[in-house]
This record gives sequence, C-alpha cells and structure tokens, in this order.
Amino acid sequence: MSSEAVKAEVDKYHSAFADGRYNDAINLMADGMTVFGPYGVMQNVDARGRAALTQTYADAFAKGAQLSIGPMYLDVKELSSTEALATFIGQGFGVAAETGERQDVSRRYTQVWTQAAGKWQIAHIHASNLEMNGAIGALLLA
Repeated sequence: MSSEAVKAEVDKYHSAFADGRYNDAINLMADGMTVFGPYGVMQNVDARGRAALTQTYADAFAKGAQLSIGPMYLDVKELSSTEALATFIGQGFGVAAETGERQDVSRRYTQVWTQAAGKWQIAHIHASNLEMNGAIGALLLA
C-alpha cells in the first residue's frame, strides 16, 4: 500500500466538494460507511443512506451551498495492505444555502480508508470542530 495513494484520494475527496462535484465525493464512500459529524450526528451511508445523502447535497448545492475544506498536516498510517488511517486538520469555509452566510471552518478529521478491487474508499469519518479555549490553548501550545 502506498500512503501517497491514500493521500491523493483524501485530496480528491475534498477537491470534489470544493468544485461542487459532490457525487464524485460520495463515490469515494464505501457502502456502509459511517460518519460521526462535527455536530454529534452519526450517519450510515448504506444504499438508502447514500441516496438520501446524494439528495441532501444536490438540494443544498442547487440553493447555493458551498463547502471547501482542504486538508492540512495530513498523515496517513498503513494499518494493513488494504486499510489505512488518515488524520488531518481541515481548514476552509462553508456557505449556508438558506442565508448565503460564509463560515470559516477548522476541523479535526480521522478517516478510515479501505481498499477493495484496487479502489480506495472511506469506511469511516470522524470530524469535530476545532475550537480551543484561549487559556487552555495557550497552556497546550506553550
């Protein structure tokens, strides 16, 4: 396994959203993928969930939503010849479809990638908003 191959797939996933090609991003999700999102919701991308997720993004992007979060400090660790763990800080912005309000985004990400039939796909995503209390942040970064 090449960690460079997985890094390329992580970049492909995020650039697809940034370019409004949400279907390309969704196609990188394995059937049954789980997502623990930054707002505490656990999702399962099974066949029904995939269709619902596709429709959610289609509706949001049609109304003007945008999502552009690029990985920084990307690290990929090989777990086996067909499994890898990607961890990174994602920074960028989102634009709400309803209001057009732009919100800067900083998140921690963990992605589990699996390979089947030569294709890397995401099996699990955990994302949390990166906010650090000033006093605690100063202590941790000192």
